[in-house]
Parts: sequence; C-alpha cells; structure tokens
Amino acid sequence: MTSSYRPVIDALLPPGPLWVPKPGGDFDNLLTGQATNYEDVKQFLGELADIRDPLKTAYLSDAEKEWGLVPNPDLTEAERRDRLLAAKTSGGNEGTDEYIQAKLQLAGFGLYVHRNNPAVDPSLFIFTGSGAIFGDSDTVFGAAGAVMGGTNGEYVVNGDLFYNELDWLGMFGRDISVMGGADTQMGATSGALIRRKVTYPDPTDPIYWPLVFFIGGEATRDPSTGALTQIDTAQVPASRRDELISLIVKYKPAHTWCGLLIELTS
Repeated sequence: MTSSYRPVIDALLPPGPLWVPKPGGDFDNLLTGQATNYEDVKQFLGELADIRDPLKTAYLSDAEKEWGLVPNPDLTEAERRDRLLAAKTSGGNEGTDEYIQAKLQLAGFGLYVHRNNPAVDPSLFIFTGSGAIFGDSDTVFGAAGAVMGGTNGEYVVNGDLFYNELDWLGMFGRDISVMGGADTQMGATSGALIRRKVTYPDPTDPIYWPLVFFIGGEATRDPSTGALTQIDTAQVPASRRDELISLIVKYKPAHTWCGLLIELTS
C-alpha cells in the first residue's frame, strides 16, 4: 500500500548510500511499515474530528449512549445514524405539528402529524371501548357506526404508565373466598404483582378537542371546512414502539394529547 508518509520518512534519512534502501529489502519494508503505521495514526486522529457527527462518527454505539438512545439490533446502521441525528438536533423544541413531524421523520418514522383544527371529536378516529354490543338499539348489522368490538389507536399522554397491584386471593365474590374455607385467609396473596396499564378516556367535552392532535398515516380533510375526515393507520416496527412513544412525549407540548394511529409490524 502506498503511503503519503513514505516520502517524508525518506527525506528525513541521513545522506549517503548506506541510507538508500534496496527496493523490496528488509530496510525498505521496515520504512514502509513505519509509514503505514503513521497512516493508521492519521486516520484515527482524523476520525476524532467527526466523533460527534451522527452521520460520520466511527463510534456509533458510544454516541448513542451519550444521547440516551437504547441500542436496537433490528435497525440498520443508516437508521441508527438517522435517529442519532434527530436526537442531537432536538434542541429548541417548537412543539408545532410541523416540528414534531420533521423530528419523527428524521428519526426514521414515516409518520404524519395532523392538527385537530377545526376541532372534531377525537373518538371519530381513536376508540378504546368494546364497540357494538348485542342488544344495543344502535347495533344493527350494516349500520355505519356499528363496529364489532376491538380498539383503534391509543392516546399518548405521559408515556406508558402502570399500576402495580398485589394479586389478592381472599376477595369477596371469588369461589375460594368461602367463610370457613381452609384456603380463605384475610390478606393472603399469591405473591405476584399485576401490572395494569394506565388508560385515558375519550375527551367528551368539546372544549378539550383542540388539545388532541393525531399521528399516523396520511389524512383527508373536508374541502369546505378543513376538518379531518379520515386518518390512515401507519405501520411501525414493534421493536421501535417504545422509542416512538418516548419521542412523542419528548416533543409534544405537555398540555396536549396525541391520538396515535399505528399498526405494529414484526
């Protein structure tokens, strides 16, 4: 390998035929090895200039740790660098829909942010109830509003929060809770903790509807009023779901709710 340092080394040698190396000889190979070593040092020092550049750093894992990113083996190097760039340039949070959308897309999420203006009922797009119930007068097969069970989307408010509860054995109404029963002990538990995710009800008061914005796929609006009429569900890798929630909570204004419309993929 030709080194830019070999001419420098040759020029620094003392004068005289003793210091003229035979091509391919041991002395010539020694000087070539020294020049190659200097090239490695030059390359290392050159990398230090880009050590904090998300798109060029040779120490990607260390940079991710510095900016608080959890390693994700499912991401390509390009995706890792994109989300690192988004994390590094996250200063000056404007909290606008354009700003949040730009940050999410910079991090590698193909998502769109939609402002709820003019405000419509968020439950048109986000619903977490059981849908249609048999026996309900409004539950008619073929009716536009009759949805058979399931959920659609979720509200992102403060990230994923959980209640931790003991699994109580002696509870009124349970089959094993019989007065006098051998296994009925007041205060007895199975020893296990039950985690219950904190959920948020639909905001029914129209005064709060403008404080809900949506993240998902592309959307359509009423050409006359500009109100949202449909929001597509976007696909997000399941391995990046926690990262997405963290970014939304990081960038969104604290007083707002995000209606998230995504489908997790493998």
